[in-house]
Amino acid sequence: MNRRKFTKDVSKLVSTGIVLSSGQFMAACDNDDGVAPEGTLSLQIEEEAELVVGENFAIKWVSSGIEKVDLAYKIDQAANYLTFQREVDANTGQFDFTVPNNINGTTLTFRISNSVTGDVLAEGSPINLIFKWLISLSETEALNNVGGFVKITEVNNPFIVRKTGADSFIALSLVCTHQGCVIGVEDNGSFRCPCHGSTFTDAGAVTQGPAERPLDNFRIEQPDADNLVIYYF
Repeated sequence: MNRRKFTKDVSKLVSTGIVLSSGQFMAACDNDDGVAPEGTLSLQIEEEAELVVGENFAIKWVSSGIEKVDLAYKIDQAANYLTFQREVDANTGQFDFTVPNNINGTTLTFRISNSVTGDVLAEGSPINLIFKWLISLSETEALNNVGGFVKITEVNNPFIVRKTGADSFIALSLVCTHQGCVIGVEDNGSFRCPCHGSTFTDAGAVTQGPAERPLDNFRIEQPDADNLVIYYF
């Protein structure tokens, strides 16, 4: 039996999530020349994982019988993967990946291949990309008073940041959850979609359809008294 073909077949079973009993696995390994598989690997990434642009993300795996691996990713539904690291020692079980600042997309999917054979060992599920926007309060007069707001429109997913209390803020997407039109801000702080008439409260809740889902609410952190960090997607 061809060793390379056998290894590729077993790798496909592992990477697609098919679970074999010990008996089934031994039967799959049974071959004329007695050659055992070269090794296996599985990704260990949490389902709720997020990739924050500019920050490190630990790509983890569990492997057996593999010496070196190549790491690659693809953006959204791209046809091809980009290899970003070659010949990583598989025994480390982890690689700290810095999410590039210049990525233009919404998700990344990771793939790990055998450096020697080139066979794909594991391919993960798409992971959401989270972007960061920094606001200096001392340089943003609109946020000095409760009710004041700024609109961030030079991004793929425009949003608004509003001061809701003495030390509290809210960040809401300006993209309608019905069909993706950019919504406007009314004089009373609520929102209206110019395309199909959906309306939302100043906190993003739906008050009139056809939209059924509230506006996306982005996480805000305040590392110090002068700065806000908005994590948007």
